[in-house]
Amino acid sequence: TRWSVGDRVVGGGGEPPPEVRAASPNRGERYNYRLDGFSGPSSRVRAYAEKVLLEEWEPVPVPDGVTAPFLEAANRGVLAIQHCESCDYYVDPPEALCPRCQATDLRFREVSGRARVYTHTIVRDNVTQGFAADEPYVIGIIELAEQERLVLVANVVGVAPEDVRIGMPLRVTFERLTDDIALPQFEPDGEA
Repeated sequence: TRWSVGDRVVGGGGEPPPEVRAASPNRGERYNYRLDGFSGPSSRVRAYAEKVLLEEWEPVPVPDGVTAPFLEAANRGVLAIQHCESCDYYVDPPEALCPRCQATDLRFREVSGRARVYTHTIVRDNVTQGFAADEPYVIGIIELAEQERLVLVANVVGVAPEDVRIGMPLRVTFERLTDDIALPQFEPDGEA
């Protein structure tokens, strides 16, 4: 870590030197720093930047009150999407209220896992080191068969990135990240 004031490097290592503390707007827990060209405002951000940019680390979702049912179903190898029981409408990403009728009667419902590529991009240069070994890879906006414009963001796997096409039929598969977390991804559906 290199500590700086403006463009002038004033030190390196753990705690910021006095010049950095004096130049920081809050003069307390927040410092200006530079990490090999990455600059940011706080020690918390610095720790995160060091983890993401310098280590072989992939972020893992943390379930919360809204996303837990989705992640629990994925962990069982099931794709479940939030569904409004009042107006029969699928909702993704999960919400506290139905965006169509504002009802709160939302439940997660298993879906077929059949889908198509709505649009996509090929990632060839990701700054997060944990994903570098996977490059190039495809991030897709995936439209599920259950409802027009019911889309989610997921990787498209099992196909060369250059062969992915808008409208390509897909089916869900799951990547296990930890013992408790699996994420849906999509692969070409040869049966469609």
